[in-house]
Amino acid sequence: MNRDPHGDRILFDSHMRRAEPRIPERHVAKLRRRSFSYSLGILPSGQLDMGLIFVAYQNDLKKGFIDTQNRLNGEPLERYIKPFGGGFFFVLPGMARENDYLGKQLLEG
Repeated sequence: MNRDPHGDRILFDSHMRRAEPRIPERHVAKLRRRSFSYSLGILPSGQLDMGLIFVAYQNDLKKGFIDTQNRLNGEPLERYIKPFGGGFFFVLPGMARENDYLGKQLLEG
């Protein structure tokens, strides 16, 4: 249930609302995410070499990460930060039962 349908508490153009608009159709793709800050000091140009490494787990790359990034394009926060680089890595499904093994759903499915 959307407790802020008019954007009074969280503005519609905010990073948080764009990333997770809280609409029922959005919840078809669950996205588990975590960011890690890093700072490597100062570059020869005098700028800070720092940023975030973002890690996300989801079942559907398009509905999860890609659609979220597309919603974030053009947000006001882009004046200060902009994602670049990266890669996609595929992880085997977990084990649901004690007698399971990694990849069982793929190999026996």
